[in-house]
Amino acid sequence: MLRLAARAAEDAGDFPGALRLVSGLPDGRSSRLWRSELEMAVALDAEDLAGVACWLVHPAVRWARERPTGAVFERHAAQILKTMGVGADYRLHRTAAVACTDPVVVDAGLFDTGLFGDYLLSLAGSPLLERLSGVELWPAQFSLVWQVVAVGARELVMCDLWTGRDVRVQRRLGTDALVRGTIAYGRVVQVAGDPELAFVLPAERVDQRCATRLLRARRQGSGPEERLRAVGHSRRRAMSFASAAAEYRP
Repeated sequence: MLRLAARAAEDAGDFPGALRLVSGLPDGRSSRLWRSELEMAVALDAEDLAGVACWLVHPAVRWARERPTGAVFERHAAQILKTMGVGADYRLHRTAAVACTDPVVVDAGLFDTGLFGDYLLSLAGSPLLERLSGVELWPAQFSLVWQVVAVGARELVMCDLWTGRDVRVQRRLGTDALVRGTIAYGRVVQVAGDPELAFVLPAERVDQRCATRLLRARRQGSGPEERLRAVGHSRRRAMSFASAAAEYRP
């Protein structure tokens, strides 16, 4: 009953009330994650509709993973960990956490499956959803490869490497590591504010090889598995480079 009441409060946009209820749940990994997500929501400015909209992916993932089709998150998590070279034992230990927190896994699980749209349907008529116009269009907006053209105090100018077009994107959580020249992968969506675009999940820094592979996958109409492999290999190369740099002693 407490869990259902917390979910109802969350769906209504009563984040402080939901947080109080979730704090009464038995301690565990899932309840701790839920609390941390609600703490993020409580910290948002009530007028920051773009921030609230982007935060919506967290309850969407929880909702989706409670359904049989939500097993796709674990499959995607296992695939990206394997591609990164993570051993079988550690993979088994980490898959559940990666399934609900890795931005690339979450993006593929929510938006390539229709689960985000199904979640929005479950919220029909809720006060929270009524405040957030345009989120129903997000699944139609592709995850793309971008290059940072310029960095401002409140926005980034990003070049869409698929079309060559520059767009202005809000600087939000998950964009701090993006500097001029950085190549990034992620889903940019329409939100409230100026600029009217933002990364719905933290952007993933990738290398040029990964960018080329992601663009080829888009051109060939490949599914999310190819994108997960491309990003997994990029992470593996980055880890190998970091390890070699740490061991290098001139």
